[in-house]
Amino acid sequence: MNIIHHGWPEKRKKCPSQALEYELTEIDGIIFKGHKILIPRDLRSQMMEAVHIGHMGMEKSFRRARDIKFWPRMSADITNMVLECGVWLERRNSNTQEPLISHDIPDYSWETISTDLFTWSNQEHLLVVDYYSRYFEVEKLHKTTSQAVIDRMKKMLSRLGIPRKVVSDNCPQYTSQDLSTFAQDYDFSHVTSSPKYPKSNGLAEKTVQIAKRILDKSKADGKDYNLGLVEYRTTPLSLGYSPAQLLMSRKLRSILPVVPDDLKPKVPVRVKELMEAEREKQKGYYDRSAKPFPLLSVGDSIRYQEGKLWKQGIVTKEEGDRSYTVKSTEGAVYRRNRRHLIKSKEKFEPDVSDSNIVNFREPSTSPPIRTSPSNPVEPISETATEAKHDSPATCNPTPYITRYGRIVKPKVILSM
Repeated sequence: MNIIHHGWPEKRKKCPSQALEYELTEIDGIIFKGHKILIPRDLRSQMMEAVHIGHMGMEKSFRRARDIKFWPRMSADITNMVLECGVWLERRNSNTQEPLISHDIPDYSWETISTDLFTWSNQEHLLVVDYYSRYFEVEKLHKTTSQAVIDRMKKMLSRLGIPRKVVSDNCPQYTSQDLSTFAQDYDFSHVTSSPKYPKSNGLAEKTVQIAKRILDKSKADGKDYNLGLVEYRTTPLSLGYSPAQLLMSRKLRSILPVVPDDLKPKVPVRVKELMEAEREKQKGYYDRSAKPFPLLSVGDSIRYQEGKLWKQGIVTKEEGDRSYTVKSTEGAVYRRNRRHLIKSKEKFEPDVSDSNIVNFREPSTSPPIRTSPSNPVEPISETATEAKHDSPATCNPTPYITRYGRIVKPKVILSM
């Protein structure tokens, strides 16, 4: 205010450091920088709260503040304030998509397959599709147990061979101990996608849509859906070869007339080059509206998306391929894709003691929860079985997590 009224010093060295960055004016006792009010240090916290009273995001808070206020590092201060606002973090919008990462193109057919379950006409079905040829098979399931899925898959593998890798989602049928044993016995690796991120198993999801359309149209027309499957398998893809040609090196005979020479085996050529070119084209279109997110580290405080809300947690393990294991403030452990995580500057404060949290297994390193009518939830802590052998005076059952992520803390029962 003194400089404004009495003029600036002749030399820069004599100018107070507080005024070096400004071109200031004074109107009715208020200092302005241009048309913006210069906010003194003691009032900045109050002004930030006023800007964020509607719990708007960073960009809107910036625009509102820049329209009427100024102080050094205002944008950084507002950013830190918004990132520490629990109300905004919990209700913020979903993240944008990240640049596309495609699965590796296999060197030959049936090397890598993907599988999924779907319901059609009130009946469960198993679908298995080949990453190389796009050839898929559909089997009807009379039961939805893991063993029923394994039995159907065994029949497919006996016809087409054992793959090197099987990709699936995280439904209970695929995360059971039975399927882990099946993978070990049949010598293939089993890879699961991040929960609540079906894009990671996108080929199976897309093929399910194709299969459902074939089944729907066949039912509406009163025709045998198996004929529809044959026609799909003999129809050329964008590469110029049909799924049957890529899988078996030959065309399949259908009810359409065909020259006998066309049914003789012919090995497709340059298939992988054509696939790579097609992948690059698809990635270019996909990445137009995508942006990469910074990597997270173990111990980072985060918010993970659960439905429409973002809940507080902490990163406990890096799974790779943008997948992380996180622990909530209630002690529950989840696996989530990077798109469902945001880094937070909040302090992680669990609602349960550390002694209870460490007893919970992480889903990536433990057998999954299996359910049955007689035993709806199994404890996921190894110490749960040890609780039965505690001293006769007391019984201290270990907390466990239900399949819905809720923590159950059994009461301490005193022995009579």
